[in-house]
Amino acid sequence: LILGMFVGCSTENTPTQSTPTDVGPKDGSTWVVAVGMENSQFAGACPGAQVDCERMTKLFRGYTTNVQSFISSEATHDRVKSAMVRAAQNADLFIFYWE
Repeated sequence: LILGMFVGCSTENTPTQSTPTDVGPKDGSTWVVAVGMENSQFAGACPGAQVDCERMTKLFRGYTTNVQSFISSEATHDRVKSAMVRAAQNADLFIFYWE
């Protein structure tokens, strides 16, 4: 199992019109859990996190169908933990994206 992790905070709130291109066949052994938190009691405000998470989700779906995305209130501890456990049990490559 290989774990990749992306963490960031963007100040851009407006989506662009560009769409990621499909770079090849979808790989069933890659799993992604993406979380976009506009405001967190632990990390504070992160304007643009929802837009960025939606963009990254589109990008990751160009590589694999095993992508779960949680935005703000959807990103409960239980939901994210469950998705991460499932991904870790099934993935050769597990990417966790948090913003």
